[in-house]
Amino acid sequence: MEEPAGDGPEPAAGNRSAPEGKPRDAQRMGDSMKRIPRDAKGRWAKLLLCGIVLVYAAMLLHIVFFKYGENTEGPSLNLEPFWIFSLLRYDAYRTMGIINILGNIALFLPMGILFSYGLSDGKKGWLSIPACLLVSAVFELLQWTTGTGATDIDDIILNTAGGALGAAIYFWILRRADAGRPYPWALIGALLIFGIVGGIFFYAYAPAVLFP
Repeated sequence: MEEPAGDGPEPAAGNRSAPEGKPRDAQRMGDSMKRIPRDAKGRWAKLLLCGIVLVYAAMLLHIVFFKYGENTEGPSLNLEPFWIFSLLRYDAYRTMGIINILGNIALFLPMGILFSYGLSDGKKGWLSIPACLLVSAVFELLQWTTGTGATDIDDIILNTAGGALGAAIYFWILRRADAGRPYPWALIGALLIFGIVGGIFFYAYAPAVLFP
């Protein structure tokens, strides 16, 4: 007795179609992305981080020394800690106080992230906080000696708080990083978000800081 014929010859391996639900173009694109060396991705991340550092440094120097254009009143000095918080008690000065507090914190938040990234070898990441304090103190001293701004102990306190917050955000990102998403790219995303939000904040509430 003859055996019943089967369903026909099995198609050759090369002629098999892509799995249903996954277009062949998308599959080829995914395969090509997988072939990109991890070192190349790391180089692109480092180049992008360098660009962010340069833009941030330029904006920081502009805001610290040139935010109000030419200063004709001469240097001013405040050595009373937390004086800025006393403005919150008065309706006429409350908005100015809030903008000053949040602005000084936000200004050094990226620095805390970047210093922590650069000092993250071993247990040196905590040094980003005194590093931010030192940079802020130097800026305030230069403002006093050059007469380009108001030297205020509260600025140093708030800048250091912003740097500490940035360091905390860095280590939070670092703990949640996985092998599939290297944390430099997560840092880049965080820095870009903070930059956009900070730019909108200054443009909306203190445009003279960006455009003296």
